[in-house]
Amino acid sequence: MTGDNLEERPGQGHGDGLLQSVSALIARARGTKFLRDAGTMTGAQFLVAILSFVQGIIVAAWLGPEQYGVALLIISVPRMLFSVLDAKTSAAAVKFISEFKAEDSADRARAMCKLGYLVDMVIAGLTFGLVAVTAGWAENNVAHGSGAATLMIWYSAAFLPKSLVGTSQALLSVNGNFKSMAILQIIAKLVGVVAVLALVLSGWGVAGVIYGRMIEMVFAGISLAILAGLVARDIWNGSWLRARLGSLRGYRRDIFRFIGFTELTELAGVLGKQGDVIILGYFSGAEQVGFFGLAKRLTGVVSMLVQPLQTVLYPRLAKSWATSDYVSLRRTIKRFALGISGPLAVLVLLSLPLVGPFIRLLVGSEFEPAVPVAYVILTAAAATLACSWLRTLFHAMGAVRFLLINSTIVNVLMVIAYIFASQAGDAMGIAWVHLASAVLF
Repeated sequence: MTGDNLEERPGQGHGDGLLQSVSALIARARGTKFLRDAGTMTGAQFLVAILSFVQGIIVAAWLGPEQYGVALLIISVPRMLFSVLDAKTSAAAVKFISEFKAEDSADRARAMCKLGYLVDMVIAGLTFGLVAVTAGWAENNVAHGSGAATLMIWYSAAFLPKSLVGTSQALLSVNGNFKSMAILQIIAKLVGVVAVLALVLSGWGVAGVIYGRMIEMVFAGISLAILAGLVARDIWNGSWLRARLGSLRGYRRDIFRFIGFTELTELAGVLGKQGDVIILGYFSGAEQVGFFGLAKRLTGVVSMLVQPLQTVLYPRLAKSWATSDYVSLRRTIKRFALGISGPLAVLVLLSLPLVGPFIRLLVGSEFEPAVPVAYVILTAAAATLACSWLRTLFHAMGAVRFLLINSTIVNVLMVIAYIFASQAGDAMGIAWVHLASAVLF
């Protein structure tokens, strides 16, 4: 029996047939380039997540719940403001570069890269200005830490080089340069971990966390941009820097429509995604943020698996949709859901009993309130992982209007729920909101 033939053999139960079908799908996927690419990116992101988790655990143990919470709040404010403006240009870049590549239009592909970089740089510059204006208020009402305003402004400055990451990754993923991209991501994270730990150990405290993260962001943006530039020059016989934006004539309306709806979707979701820490800090204080942040750091190992899987999946779905190859589209989604994202989500749920002993062993009883929070958030992360192909499919289809409507409804409900949950004075309510929203979305 093959994975696409669900016809039942004599004496065979429906359950056995389904199990054999799933097993066949997994077996066939093992030898595909898709799985190799997904394995490369997932392996890299898993290593990055482990390094990030180790860094977070050590820093939390050194700083304690309150100071660790202050550091998270300083990072969260600029990140949230950046998300308000961020149009996720990389999503548009992948879609349209894939289409232009299928049409063998090098001029348009390079011009799309140039447009992506320009839009992201403008967004990063606006973020810096917005943080500079609001940092004083955020220091007094959110971070509750002396000198937090200055650190927020410095941190937001690092978004300028980091803005190069999105379009660079889009260009590299469309052209299949997953291995090189994975290596640079690992190196950037290693640079950041070493910088953070060295600065904190040297007595820089919260400031050491911020400056270390800045070093990582700068390194990641510049290194990926250089690699992407070399790949573009090799494949399209010219640098994107010299591309003419006029080459996109006839496509601009579709491109900016896509970017506009994506921007509105991100804007609708910004408080749902980034507002949990800030709202919790405003109503409940930095210590509760420290507990919540540690739990979220643990589940970040799972959450970071979603991005590399989507990075590999998206160009394939975009190409299949652009060429009207719907058979390939359905086959790719089926293999991904049953052979990759579904089994990984099950493994996450099976690991739940290890969470409590793990936290107690690494940071001690001081962070005991983080344990039940981690259980709930990890369950939410498993649900998101299982359905990680959904948003990618809608982007490939260009169904950004639907994503905007859906994101607006879900995230408005989340923000309202965050505010009510924070009134209880602890992080557990915020965790339950995460789980409910993951299932609802």
